[in-house]
Amino acid sequence: MFTITPSQVRNFLMCPYLYKLSREERPRILVPTSPKAVLGEALHDAVNRFLYQILNDNPRMKKLRQKRLAEGKNDRYFYLTSSGFLKFCAGLIIASLEGESSTSHLVRNKRPIRWPEDASPKQIEELKERLLLTGLAMARDYYIANQEKPAPFLREQPLRASIRQEVGSGVVLSGRIDQARKNSFDRVYIIDLKFGFDGFEWQLSKATDEATRKTIVLTQLETDPQIIAYWILYEKKYGTPPHRVGFYYLQSGQYYFVECTAGQIDNFFEIIRSILISGEKENFPPLGMYHGSCRYCAYSGACKHYQQAKARKVFTIEEAEECLPQSESLMRQLENELKEINYEEQRLKLTRQTR
Repeated sequence: MFTITPSQVRNFLMCPYLYKLSREERPRILVPTSPKAVLGEALHDAVNRFLYQILNDNPRMKKLRQKRLAEGKNDRYFYLTSSGFLKFCAGLIIASLEGESSTSHLVRNKRPIRWPEDASPKQIEELKERLLLTGLAMARDYYIANQEKPAPFLREQPLRASIRQEVGSGVVLSGRIDQARKNSFDRVYIIDLKFGFDGFEWQLSKATDEATRKTIVLTQLETDPQIIAYWILYEKKYGTPPHRVGFYYLQSGQYYFVECTAGQIDNFFEIIRSILISGEKENFPPLGMYHGSCRYCAYSGACKHYQQAKARKVFTIEEAEECLPQSESLMRQLENELKEINYEEQRLKLTRQTR
């Protein structure tokens, strides 16, 4: 049985050797991750908990809340206010930024964090605070935008489907859908949450007119392995294709959706065939002996090609802070919420981490 995921397909397209390392090394070593990726995982878990406890209004949570109230306890674990939700988010982000040394049971992936190599302890402390403020701003905006919306009918849903007819016997496509929602016309929209200001949104920010923006959306999303894989998985599981698949960016609050065509799906399967052929021949060439994006790679420490490269560059504090909003403006936006969650106490926890 050979299982392939959308992220592995993306890795192969970025660098075949990265694909090889991600399959071979990840089960054996703790791969360092970037500070922004840590923030993204923390927010992903916070949003998932928000949907589970509030929007789904499930019986288990009802019983727990009734029990706490009957015992004279507060309902702080049930995010009925934005400040309650932000207080939980602050604790989760701070615990996540402790990396592999975190003792919180709420942190899923306790991996070493790759902090900038040229940063002083003071700069890392300031970077952590900017990450915390950025995360709280995104969490607040998500709470406000979604507290009155109906629950998604799929949430963190793992899906697996055989693609032996399209690719070959014993091959399985696997993925996890963040959310699937229906509109008033009962049309299904599959949503993948995004937390950073990535290359896609950077291109959109530079677009000067709507026609250019539309072209960027179509070219980027229609070829994205996640978009196509979720389309295929949903159709195979439920017998009918979704109406649209797309991304929701917490930093900008924007949705981007596309409809997959037969040609895009065929191209996706062709990529998987190429992966299988590369595996048979054990041929996974690197992106290059050194490429500008290599220093951002989580597997750079395990990559022999990167280690042998002559032009190795360090990961700098400027790159880590890129696209993070300024702390002063975020503090003003969150002034009332920060009073509610005792922000000075949260800041002190970050300071203790760094020292």
